[in-house]
Parts: sequence; structure tokens; C-alpha cells
Amino acid sequence: MYWAMPTSAFRSLRTLWEETFRLGLTRPGFDNMVVLLSGWILTQGAHAVTEALVMTGVAIRRHHEAFHRFFSRGTWSPDLLGRMLFRRGSRASLTVRNGCPA
Repeated sequence: MYWAMPTSAFRSLRTLWEETFRLGLTRPGFDNMVVLLSGWILTQGAHAVTEALVMTGVAIRRHHEAFHRFFSRGTWSPDLLGRMLFRRGSRASLTVRNGCPA
């Protein structure tokens, strides 16, 4: 079953992901991550790579191997992305604590 993500929600998420993770990934790696994250948001049940591709409609256009390679041979650092995510969360937390929306 395929559910479409509302365009405005996808744009907001993509902007957030780009601001948070873009510098830690190659362009193809970032594009693959966007597909996987979007698919996992849309997935109900097992959050497997192939299920994420089915949910985003990518499974009929591209082979799943490229997305599995994202994890096994991608040129990105989980530690770097973790630090980037932590910094983003810290900034958002400080902004909210100071009375401003994130």
C-alpha cells in the first residue's frame, strides 16, 4: 500500500534535514537518505529499507541495492551526523527555552 506524503510536510522535512545533515553527506548520499527517511515516516510495520522504498514509490524505479549500500559503503560518518543532529536539537531547545518558537 502506498500513502502520499503531503507536499508541504515533505518540503518542511526536507528543509530541516538539509539544514541538519547536508554538510555531512555527499549529494547522492543525502538524496538516498531523504528517500529512506521519508519512507520510514510513511511506513507502518517493519521499517526495512525495502519497505521504505515501496512506500515512497522508488522501488519501481530504482534497485534497492543502492540504498543498502548507503549503510554498508556510504561515505558518511555516523558520529558526524550524530553531532550535527545533537547541535540542531540543542539550538532548538535553547530557542524554545528562551520563549521563541523553534
